[in-house]
Amino acid sequence: MNWSRNEDHIEECFNCGGREFDASSRWTFGDIQLVACRGCNLLHLWPILMHEEGVESLNDGETGRQIDLMEDGDVVAFNHGNGILDLVESFKSGGRILDVGCKFGGLLKAARDRGWDPVGLDVNPAFCEFVSRNGFEIHSTYLENMPESVEPFDVITMSHVLEHIERPDSALKAIRERLNPGGLVYIETPDVSSPIAWAVYRGRWLGVTTPGHVWAYTQRTLTDVISNQGLEVIWSGRWIPYAPTDYPKTLKGQIRRCLFGAINRFGYGDIVGVLARAA
Repeated sequence: MNWSRNEDHIEECFNCGGREFDASSRWTFGDIQLVACRGCNLLHLWPILMHEEGVESLNDGETGRQIDLMEDGDVVAFNHGNGILDLVESFKSGGRILDVGCKFGGLLKAARDRGWDPVGLDVNPAFCEFVSRNGFEIHSTYLENMPESVEPFDVITMSHVLEHIERPDSALKAIRERLNPGGLVYIETPDVSSPIAWAVYRGRWLGVTTPGHVWAYTQRTLTDVISNQGLEVIWSGRWIPYAPTDYPKTLKGQIRRCLFGAINRFGYGDIVGVLARAA
C-alpha cells in the first residue's frame, strides 16, 4: 500500500531522494513496521521510537551497568573489537584508528593491544570520562563537529551507529573527509533480512525494537548507501564479528564459539558489516 501518513518521520529518502514509500506485512516486528523506499528499497522504521534527545542516549542506570561489566572483565566488547580488527588487518596493519560511538572502549582496548593508535568518539559523557580515565584520546562530540585540528585516520569504525542517524549520508561524508588516502572504514548495523531476525526473534529483535533506530539495513542496501558516498566497497558480509580465541575455556564459552563459527560459515548472522576504502 502507499505510505502517505502526514506524521511519518521520514518524508524523503536520503539515499535516492525518493518520496514514495510502501509498507508491507512481511516487514513487521511486533508493533513496528518497516517502510520501503520505492526508489532504492531502503527501509525505515514506523513508528520511530526516538529518545527525547533524538539520539541513542542511554540513561544513567544502563550506562553504569555497561561500564561495570567492562570493569569486571566482561570480554564481549573486547572480543567484538578483535573480530572487527581481524577483518581490517587482512587489508591494513596498524595506524591511527577512530571508533565512532566507542562506548566504554572495547574496540579501543583491543586496538591498543594490537599496536594501533586508537582514538574514541562518543556523545555519552560517562563513557567519555571512563575511556579517558583508561588512557585513550576521546572526543565528546559528533563526527561532523570534530575539530579540524585532529589528524586524519587510517581506519574509522562505526559499529551500530549508522542506523540511529537520520541523515547517514552526512555522517559518511564526514568519515570520507577524515580518512587518509586509501584509508578504510568499517560500518556495522543490524541486518533485518537475517533469518535470526525475522524467523527467530521477530518482534523481540533488538535490531528493530531498540529506541533510536531510524533505518533498517540489509547487506545490499548498506553496501549501496556506502558506495553512493564515494567509498569503494571491498568486503561485505552477514556475520557476527568475534575472535574465537577470546572466548573462555568454559563449556558456555566454547558453545558460543562453536555457534558463532557455524553462523558465520553459513552467513546467517544478524549483523551486516561493510568494509570500504577511500580514494
